[in-house]
Amino acid sequence: MYNHAKTDEHFTEWHSVRPWHPTLSLAVREITSVSVTFILSCPYSAPDPANQDTTTALSSSDDEDQSRDSSSTPDSTPYTQVVADILAKGLFVKVNGTPWQKVFLKMEEVFDEGIIILYGLMPARQYDIELGLSPQVGQTSVRGQITTGTEARPDVPIPDPSSDDAAATSSEATMNSAIPISTTQSHANGGTHTPIPPPAQLTLEDRRLQLTHELNKLNAEHSLLTSRLKSTRKDSQKADAALRSEIDTLKRASERYAAGESRARQKILALREAVKQTLAATQDIEALIRSIEAELPGLEQRRADVEKE
Repeated sequence: MYNHAKTDEHFTEWHSVRPWHPTLSLAVREITSVSVTFILSCPYSAPDPANQDTTTALSSSDDEDQSRDSSSTPDSTPYTQVVADILAKGLFVKVNGTPWQKVFLKMEEVFDEGIIILYGLMPARQYDIELGLSPQVGQTSVRGQITTGTEARPDVPIPDPSSDDAAATSSEATMNSAIPISTTQSHANGGTHTPIPPPAQLTLEDRRLQLTHELNKLNAEHSLLTSRLKSTRKDSQKADAALRSEIDTLKRASERYAAGESRARQKILALREAVKQTLAATQDIEALIRSIEAELPGLEQRRADVEKE
């Protein structure tokens, strides 16, 4: 059974705002369980402006006729790579409103077609896909829904594009990162498109194993971070305990030194008082000595008088 999006009878066309930008067609080429392949082409090949004048506007029927004529005589007139030039300015992809990076883009230079492969999808899922060109090309975008399945179905056109107003509001796609373009040269003699092999399909079991592996890695990282956190906490607690112990030791030493300092101050005050008392007693003794020495001559005279009698 094929699971795919609702489609129209004709290819979706991106109409550029400026008349000198060609009309582009985008079609779904293949839908698998994990990928979807788009073909971006131009209904006609633009002539090289160095060899002939370029018309400013062409109708859809004229574009298709010119594309048939140019494909039948590829060597008659040199042509420019219209799709390659447009994609070189950037392509933006959103899946379910989220920028999608799992995109492979390849250019078929001979046919001037761009092969766009979106991979990494889940089986049996419905996706809202939006493809947009660079703002230099007019901020053109197309949006549609696809449903992945278990088998591929080629040549399924993409659903209706959004209106011009919706395309104008798709300027938010310019915030996405541009997808690099890898160009390969096809053989000029090949008359049919070479099918592009899709990426390797990812089954539910493989996806489960992948998620289990990622979960185990996250659990291991969580355990490692938890052990580091515990070790850091232990080291921090040890450092805090050492600091507290040192602070307590300094406090006790300061208290002991404070008590000794108080006793020393008291001793100094007592010594100062003793010195003062000693000085006062010395002065009294010196005064007494001076008074005795002053009375000594009189006493000696009286003794001499007494001895004569």
